[in-house]
Amino acid sequence: MKKFFWGFLLIFLDFNLSINQHSFNILPDFVGYLLLMQGTKELEGEESRFFRDVKPFAIGMAVYTAILWVGALLGITSEGGWLASILKLIAMMVSLYVAWALIQGVLELETQRAANLNGGTLYKWWKGIAAVQTAGWLLSLMANLANMEILLTLATALIIVGFALTVLFLIAWWKSATAWEALPPRDTGDIETA
Repeated sequence: MKKFFWGFLLIFLDFNLSINQHSFNILPDFVGYLLLMQGTKELEGEESRFFRDVKPFAIGMAVYTAILWVGALLGITSEGGWLASILKLIAMMVSLYVAWALIQGVLELETQRAANLNGGTLYKWWKGIAAVQTAGWLLSLMANLANMEILLTLATALIIVGFALTVLFLIAWWKSATAWEALPPRDTGDIETA
């Protein structure tokens, strides 16, 4: 489960490098999605369909974000326009779905293994992130329609709240991974002979 932590760290945190008016993220999102896929592969043997079902979405996001990253690296992608806004909305929804599905898998593992894997806390912080990201998308849409000073203030507040929620979400994933590693191995039903 630590791959989930590292994957979300790369997905949610952006550190951009600017060279000659071109900017790209030095923590590429597509690597984060590849880590999420590796994490789901490690948990496929567990009894949660969510770890299997989320894979196509993670693959799609890995490909999409890799294309964006390469485009930003080469300076050929643009951020403006309605098409970019719609693609950003779709990517945000798929990204939130991927996180939600992985959390649902953790919640199922809690039930099956009768253990606390911090799933409730993960879900709580996910809901906060979903609300902030949705509000941020709507705010950016309104900012395209009207030039208002209040929108800049709201955007700044959302960035701060979103960063705090992301840090709390990542801490919750680390705790979940640590709790998972502390569980005893699953009883395979094999009878040992003395």
